[in-house]
Amino acid sequence: MIVVNSERIRSKAKLDEEYIKDIEDTILEQIPFIKSKIKEEYLNTSDESIKTIINLGAQEIILGEVLKDYANDEDDSTSIGISIIKINENSSVKTRSQRAKDYIKSGWEKLNPYLKTESSFYFGSSVY
Repeated sequence: MIVVNSERIRSKAKLDEEYIKDIEDTILEQIPFIKSKIKEEYLNTSDESIKTIINLGAQEIILGEVLKDYANDEDDSTSIGISIIKINENSSVKTRSQRAKDYIKSGWEKLNPYLKTESSFYFGSSVY
């Protein structure tokens, strides 16, 4: 069983309490996907260290997803746009977006030893 605390995610993402519902929704969306990638033997293990690593990996992935959502929603009120050219003085979107990617990557790296092996997808003569 994977356990991720919405309050911990909110705190790490530095978001106000008003975002708890959105965070809980993200947890509910992501947990089944993450669980589907982990070998059953590790999901049902009694080894506390493995449970801790899996929970931490899941927490980082979900934290990254939450940060990614809010990086996309931030206001670009300091932007100046001319046709397709845009000058943006606000680098916090880029910073939050990069932090999101880093958390997601770190979470999957933690889970890597416990993941199912993916079979290749064949389409015609190409392997994906």
